[in-house]
Amino acid sequence: MMQEFWNSFLASFTLTIASEFGDKTFLTTSIFSLKYPRWLVFISSMFALTTMNIVSLFLGKITANIPTYIIETISIILFGLFGIKMIFDGYNMKQDMNVDLKQMEKIIENEIVTNKKKNDDQIQLSTILLSAKQNGGLQWAVGFGSFLGNFFTNSIAILCSTIVSEIISIRTVQIIGGFTFIFCSIFKYYYS
Repeated sequence: MMQEFWNSFLASFTLTIASEFGDKTFLTTSIFSLKYPRWLVFISSMFALTTMNIVSLFLGKITANIPTYIIETISIILFGLFGIKMIFDGYNMKQDMNVDLKQMEKIIENEIVTNKKKNDDQIQLSTILLSAKQNGGLQWAVGFGSFLGNFFTNSIAILCSTIVSEIISIRTVQIIGGFTFIFCSIFKYYYS
């Protein structure tokens, strides 16, 4: 039981960090923390992400009636596809994308206005799939891992917004996140 808890928790925590660190939510939180009170930005962001995770956990509970092998197969395929997409997006990013915070703000605003298709649903689907796989009430381990992953990434976004925007390449974070998803897909394939 304890091993299952740690597997669920670590999978959720790792995938949340891989998905959220360096994405639009992370960047938006960083930018808002430079303009508005940090505590308010942090609480607002955590409230939104926690609400999203709770909904994802309930959807996972609803889909728990689907046979396990189908959930396993879908999660392996989706994690692999998410990883490939993140790596592809990372390689196609401009090298100097994080040089100027004002420029980054404009890029994010343009993406929010022009993107009608949601590309940010990786963590929701991951949480739903991980939650659906859990038996015996271990969905809360997935939720707790996801919550702590969001807490970690939001804390970094808030506390280190200026430093992160100058030191860490968003392109690099995107590519590392992609490889993390692919690793999780391979891990699930061999150890499911």
